[in-house]
Amino acid sequence: MTVKHSRPRVHHPFDGEWTLDLRDEDGVSGDRCTVLFLGDVALAEGIAETIEWNGPEHPFQHLSDQFFDADVVCFNLECCLSRRGQTWEPKPVTLRGLPEYLQVFPRQNQQYVANVANNHFLDYGEDAAVDTLRALQENGMGYFGAIGKGIEEQPFVVHTRGGCLGLLGFAPASHPLSHGCKANLSSARRDELADITAAAKRKVEILFVCLHQGTEHSPYVDPAARRLSTRLVEAGADGVICHHPHVVQAIEKYRGALIFHSIGDFLIGVGQRPRLSAAVGLAVRATLASGRIARVDVEPIRVSESLQMELLCDPQRERVHNLVDELSRLTQSRLGLLRNNLGARARWLGDKTSAFGEMARRKGVWPSAAYYAKRIAAMLQKHTGERTEAEETPDVAGRHRVE
Repeated sequence: MTVKHSRPRVHHPFDGEWTLDLRDEDGVSGDRCTVLFLGDVALAEGIAETIEWNGPEHPFQHLSDQFFDADVVCFNLECCLSRRGQTWEPKPVTLRGLPEYLQVFPRQNQQYVANVANNHFLDYGEDAAVDTLRALQENGMGYFGAIGKGIEEQPFVVHTRGGCLGLLGFAPASHPLSHGCKANLSSARRDELADITAAAKRKVEILFVCLHQGTEHSPYVDPAARRLSTRLVEAGADGVICHHPHVVQAIEKYRGALIFHSIGDFLIGVGQRPRLSAAVGLAVRATLASGRIARVDVEPIRVSESLQMELLCDPQRERVHNLVDELSRLTQSRLGLLRNNLGARARWLGDKTSAFGEMARRKGVWPSAAYYAKRIAAMLQKHTGERTEAEETPDVAGRHRVE
C-alpha cells in the first residue's frame, strides 16, 4: 500500500508485519537493500547463563532464518565482552559477557554492525572495551559509537545496493572514561552532536543515528531526549533509532524522517527479574532504494521466560500496536506533549528513587549519593538548555500517527 500524504500509515498486511510507507514507491527504481535495527542485546547475566547451559543456538531457536534475512543487521551491544578489566564506578548494574557469545547470531550473508554507544560498554574499563571491539572484528562484525586511538571516526559506512548507508551512534546516558583512552565514548555536549551529524551526512546518502537516551522503564518520551532527536533530524539524519528505556515508546515523523523514541529490548535478561513491559521490543526493518528510505516494516517481538526470542502473535501484537499508537498520538499536539512530559518527569523521579534505594542497600547511602550527584552534574553539563523549533511549535501534520 502506498501512502502519498505526510503521515505514514501502519497496517497489518497478510505477512503479519506493520508497514510504514514513507514515499511513493512507484517513483523508486533500482536495486534495494534492507537494514534491520534491533534493540538492546546484553550477552551477560541470564543470557550468558542460558548460552552456557543450552548452547549459542538457544536464544534464537524460535526465530526463523528469514527474521535475520537483511543486508545489514544493526544491534545495540549493551555490555562489554572480555575476561579483563575491573568495574570503575559504583553502578547499580554492570554487564559483561564473553567474546564467544557473539556466536548466537546466525550467519548467512548479512553484515552485522554493533552500536557500542551506551552506558554499559565501559562497565569494566578501557581494557574490556578494547577487547569488545576486537571480538566484534574477529567475528566479522562492524561497530560504531566508540572513539579512541586507532578507531575510525564515525559514521560507519556501508555501501549497499540501495545507496551509501551511514550509521552514527551517541550515548547521552553514558559516563565516558578520561580522555586519551584506547577505547572510549564521546563526551560531546548535545549542542555539538548536531554538527557531528551534519558532517556525517555529507559523507553518505542515507544516515541513521542511534541514540542511547531516555528514562528507563518509562513509556513516555523524555523531553530532552526528544529535543535531541529532532535536532539531529534537522542536522541531516534520515532516521533516528533510540534505546535505553528498555520499553517501547512513541514513533514520530518529523520533517520526513522517522524517530523511534525507543525500540525497547531485543535479547536481555537483566537482574533475572525483567519487568513484563521490558520483555517486549520492536524490530525495525528499513528498505533502502535509490539512495533513500522507501519503506519501514516494524515487527513486535518478545523475550520469553526461557530467554528465547519470539515474534508476537495476536492478541499480544494488537496490544503492542495500540500502546504504540496511544503513545505516538501524544507527540502530535501541545496538550499531548504536556501530558507526555509530565508522565516522563514522574517516571524519571520514580525510577531514580528506586535505583538509588537499591544501590544504597548494596553500596551504602553516602557512596550512592556521591555517585548520583556526579551523574546529575555530568548530565547538566551535557544539556545546553536550547529549545528547538519542534519543541516550540509542534507541526501536527508532520507527526507520526499509527492507524
